[in-house]
Amino acid sequence: MSILIFYPLATIVIGLSAGVILAPNPVHSAVLLVAAMLGVAGLFLCLGSEMLAILQVLIYAGAIMVLFLFIVMTVDTRREEVQGRLAQIARPIGLLLSGCLGALLLMVAVSFSERGNDTDEWYASAASLGKTFLNEYALPFEIITLVLIAAMVGIAIMSRERLFDRPRANQIKELPTGGKASGGITS
Repeated sequence: MSILIFYPLATIVIGLSAGVILAPNPVHSAVLLVAAMLGVAGLFLCLGSEMLAILQVLIYAGAIMVLFLFIVMTVDTRREEVQGRLAQIARPIGLLLSGCLGALLLMVAVSFSERGNDTDEWYASAASLGKTFLNEYALPFEIITLVLIAAMVGIAIMSRERLFDRPRANQIKELPTGGKASGGITS
């Protein structure tokens, strides 16, 4: 029964992930990414890992995606400006990073196939998983926290600069003749 749910759900997650990349609107991409994260949580449920499914929903689909949506909606991106300036740099860097990620995934897949199907007991309970994360991986978690805070502060600064650079609707514009803007009533 689990396989009958797993493969269609995996196909849906792959489709949603492709939609994240292909969607022209960043907000649509973020919403599709939330849906893909929820699908991954469903895959965890099919594999019998309820704790990872709950963590996937709470951490990724909940907190981090709300942060991404906030950032995307706060920053005013003009597609033409972004494509013109960043396309020359972003595409080669993206291809390089994609190649590195593909090589990493290949190395992990080969190491799992060589090792076999033996599993450790360290992830069997939430308590042992928590102890492992907080003892061995405390520093990476703190670094990730600092990076996320720095990203939020940077986005806030960037959006504030753009907010103050825009002319406001209630500002009085001076005429080229040096006079005041008329309010429609002349004497």
